[in-house]
This record gives sequence, C-alpha cells and structure tokens, in this order.
Amino acid sequence: MENAYVSYMANDRDIKGVLLLNYNLKKIGTKYKYYVIIIEGVSNVVRNILKINNISIIDIHFREVLLKYINDI
Repeated sequence: MENAYVSYMANDRDIKGVLLLNYNLKKIGTKYKYYVIIIEGVSNVVRNILKINNISIIDIHFREVLLKYINDI
C-alpha cells in the first residue's frame, strides 16, 4: 500500500488551497504523491492549472455514482 496526500475539490474556489498545499508539500520535500479528487463542478481551466502544477487528478463522475447507488437501493 502506498501513502499519499489527498484533497477534494467540488468547485473552482478551492484552487488556492490546493495550490498552497502543493507548494508546501514540495517545500518540505515530501516523498508522497499529491492527488486531488475532483467532480463535475471543477472547470477545465482549473483542471489545466492542476496538470500544469503536476498535481495528479482523480476525476469522479459524482452524479453517475449517485444515480447508480440510488438505482441499486
């Protein structure tokens, strides 16, 4: 099992916090990867900013997951 830092973004307004954490993780020389879980509310502009800053993205299609869960009940 591999350790990592993980953040979650539901929309664009969280980008400053994600970038600040990424900067600080690099500053302290962490050996762990940094992932950000994002859902549909995050724009392509912000997704590109994450990619430019070498932040790994986990793209979750929340609506699809939720609808599948509701249909399984």
